[in-house]
Amino acid sequence: MVEDALWSPSPFRTSALAPGSDRACGLAGISQQNGHSRIVRIRRARLLPIVASTACAEGVPVALLDALIIQESRYNSAAVSHRGAIGLTQLMPGTATALGVVNPWNALQNLKGGARYLKQQLDAFGRYDLALAAYNAGPGQVRRHKGVPPFRETRDYVGSVLGILLEGRAPAALILAEAKRPATKAKQAELMSFSVRPVTSTPQ
Repeated sequence: MVEDALWSPSPFRTSALAPGSDRACGLAGISQQNGHSRIVRIRRARLLPIVASTACAEGVPVALLDALIIQESRYNSAAVSHRGAIGLTQLMPGTATALGVVNPWNALQNLKGGARYLKQQLDAFGRYDLALAAYNAGPGQVRRHKGVPPFRETRDYVGSVLGILLEGRAPAALILAEAKRPATKAKQAELMSFSVRPVTSTPQ
C-alpha cells in the first residue's frame, strides 16, 4: 500500500491537465510505439488523430489516453474482456451508461466515454498512478487503500500503462516499488512531480 506520506491528492492538481494546455493536447512528441505488433501499429495510426481530438476535447493528455488504449484493447474497437468490458477503452456497460455513452460499441462514443472517465479520475486524484488505478479498480478502492490498491492486476496495469507512456525510457515499475516503503522527502517530490506532469517521448 502506498504510504500515507504519498497520499494527499489535493496539492497535486495541475493546470497542465486542463483543456487547451499545450502540454496536454496535440500529437507533438507522441512516440512511434514500435515495440507493438504491426496490426496494433496500423490500428493506432488510423485512430490516433481521433484519439487526440477526443483527448483534447475532454481535457486529458493525449499521450496518456493513447497509452491507456494500447494497454486496454491494443486499439481493437471490437475487444471484449472476460468481465464484459467493451471497446477501445474497455468500458463496463454500467460505467458506460453512467458516462452517458449510448452505444459503447461505437468507437467514437467509447473513446469519449473512456476519456471522460479518465478525466474524472485525474480530477479526483491529481496523479497519473492513482488515476490509472482508479480507472482499473474503481475510485472507491483507491480511496479505501489510500493509494494504488494492493491488487496484482491493478499494480501491473498501472506499471504497464506508465511503461507504455514512457516507452521504456524510465523505470515505471520503480514508482510502485518505491511506493511500498516509506520514501525520503526527495523521493516523494520526484514521484509526485512525475505523477502530475504530462509526459511525452522526446523525438529521436
